Amino acid sequence: MRIKESSILRAYASLTTAVLLVLIGRLSQEPQDASRFQEITVERINVVDSDGSMRIVIANRERLPDPVVNGVVGPRSSSHPGFLFYNDEGDECGGLVFSGGGESASTSLLFDRCKQDQTVGLTYSEWNKVLDERRRINAIEDDAQRKAAIETFLDELGYPDPFGSQRLFVGREASGAVAREITASG
Repeated sequence: MRIKESSILRAYASLTTAVLLVLIGRLSQEPQDASRFQEITVERINVVDSDGSMRIVIANRERLPDPVVNGVVGPRSSSHPGFLFYNDEGDECGGLVFSGGGESASTSLLFDRCKQDQTVGLTYSEWNKVLDERRRINAIEDDAQRKAAIETFLDELGYPDPFGSQRLFVGREASGAVAREITASG
């Protein structure tokens, strides 16, 4: 009987030692903080510093936060999905937004002036009705007729200028010629 108890005790001690060694080995390994995903689906991602300060937000149109300027949260004038960037003080300092579908499309990469609204922006905007009409009007050779067509079209749209205050244009004219234009005043 003594031999049997001794064998059981030896087996128990060996098993306990093996389990303890495995646990010590697992606990001594460096923790794996990074997770790897092949695909995730989210409505919003907040990138924060170690202290929780917001740095970047990637969000759909419903989850895009209101702008923060000089520490004050204000209403967003439009809501498009995109990326927002935040400075060290927590103020929004720029972003990348996009929208479109059907007859229009736009994308804007914007940088804000300190404690103010955007000051530098790279914007792509397309509204098929405007582009088609602009091409038609540009094809009019007579200057007076072309100017009259522009005035009529702008009146129909109800905009003083559907392209805003354009400062720089780089592209092709209706004739296909390369065009570069810098305008000093709006």
